[in-house]
Amino acid sequence: MSDEGKIKEQSINDVRKSENSFHALFNLPLIGIAIVSPDMQWLEVNDRFCEMVGYSREELLKTTWADLTPKEDLGHELNEYYNWMHSEEIAGYVPEKHYIRKDGAIIDVAISANPVKKDDGSIDYLIALIQDITERKQAEESLYKSEEKYRSIFNNAIKGIFQTTLEGRYLSVNSSFARMFGFTSPEEVTKSIIDIGHQVYVNPEDRERVKHLLTEHGVVEGIEAQVYRKDGSTFWISINAHTVRDPDGTILYYEGTNEDITERRRAEELLKESENKFHLLFEKSLDPVFLIYEDKFIDCNEAAVRMTGQRGCWR
Repeated sequence: MSDEGKIKEQSINDVRKSENSFHALFNLPLIGIAIVSPDMQWLEVNDRFCEMVGYSREELLKTTWADLTPKEDLGHELNEYYNWMHSEEIAGYVPEKHYIRKDGAIIDVAISANPVKKDDGSIDYLIALIQDITERKQAEESLYKSEEKYRSIFNNAIKGIFQTTLEGRYLSVNSSFARMFGFTSPEEVTKSIIDIGHQVYVNPEDRERVKHLLTEHGVVEGIEAQVYRKDGSTFWISINAHTVRDPDGTILYYEGTNEDITERRRAEELLKESENKFHLLFEKSLDPVFLIYEDKFIDCNEAAVRMTGQRGCWR
């Protein structure tokens, strides 16, 4: 075979290899591929795209891109598409959009379309890679709703919620926490307090005690401590917190809640004070005093003992 014949045969083989590679790529099972005319007519589609939208190849080739687009989206998308088509430097067209399946269901797709140009620089056709991202979008929507729900709970909770570093800075606090400590906003708390142990706790050892328990046991419940407000006044809080770790067990941060228990502490102190006063009056009274419950004597003071001489009967 002549050199010219060998070159021709090699060229034919290269073309066949190229065609076979394109055919293999075009029929990839995981992604939709379409060749689209500049006026959005489907010129060729692969099996995955047909499966994605529920149409046969023959049905799709009789439609346009716009035919699969919901009416409420069409105006915006056509405007965006034609602006792209008439831009001075046409690069890839990469929108996310909705498609209407043959059964009426709406799916979310991500498209990466690149132009193939003629010799005069005009667009001959587009090669579009189309990925069904419906499940991803649904997962994102669920995550967004979950985050919104958490954010609502976080911001509207009556108790103060916090996250802190091991070193003693607040990573985040909610509005109730800020109000509790006399700050105007959560941001003011995180910016102003750089050493929780000395700026927040009246007794810095209380912070160390909480840290130690969190490190050793991972959780603390009902730890009471006296703390400072922004203006320097003090109040009492009850702390519930736990340790957050990464998969390797390294501590990332602490998070938990603070509850203002100042009124409860004050009530307990008043009750204790009242009990002490009663006990003093009871014991020191010159008059005999008996305590009776369900027709039984349960206690008496010293004056009663002296009067009856029956200490053993009462105590």
